[in-house]
Amino acid sequence: IVWYKWSAAAVIFILISLSCLYYFSQSFWSERDSMFAMLDSLDTHVETVHIIAGDVKAEIGDNAMIRQTAVGDIVVGHNEKLKSDDIKSEVMQLVVPYGKHSKIRFSDGTVVWANSGTKLIYPKQFEADEREIYLDGEIYLEVAKDEERPFRVISKKVSIEVLGTKFNVSAYADDALQSVVLVEGKVNVKANSNEDFVLLPNQRFKLSD
Repeated sequence: IVWYKWSAAAVIFILISLSCLYYFSQSFWSERDSMFAMLDSLDTHVETVHIIAGDVKAEIGDNAMIRQTAVGDIVVGHNEKLKSDDIKSEVMQLVVPYGKHSKIRFSDGTVVWANSGTKLIYPKQFEADEREIYLDGEIYLEVAKDEERPFRVISKKVSIEVLGTKFNVSAYADDALQSVVLVEGKVNVKANSNEDFVLLPNQRFKLSD
């Protein structure tokens, strides 16, 4: 009888664990799909670099440095473009039109240079245990080291995870070739096949259709 009770309890525990795993897996992919849908909805055939936060939009000068403060304010140069209290959305969208370029310094100290025709989604404030941004386009990053919070760059075809390093990602959604070039440090690249590839400095990862 005791053995039967333990067996029954083990079965119940496994079923609960599988249910939780399924729920979190579904939530994880649902969030990614919604981010990719948001990226797809952004138009780079516009005149100016701009940031969208919910129903608020701020235009940014070409090649200007955008700075995200610790509380979520958006500052360009010495001018405050968006105040955290006015940003009702937890998701920020950076659009860099064709022929333009942009730079952004996140609140953790990470700096991103965005190339022409790039769309980027990032949070108003990074989570306590991770830092994630979503990309359609090309960026060069100098990631501030934080061993407690891995930094992830996620596109439709590749996902790159680092703790602190310098690298370039070219991941335009409609481009047949995706690439990651590592300048300094070490990165882990996960392709759509879910294979992991670790890059060392001066190495390049290429994914082609």
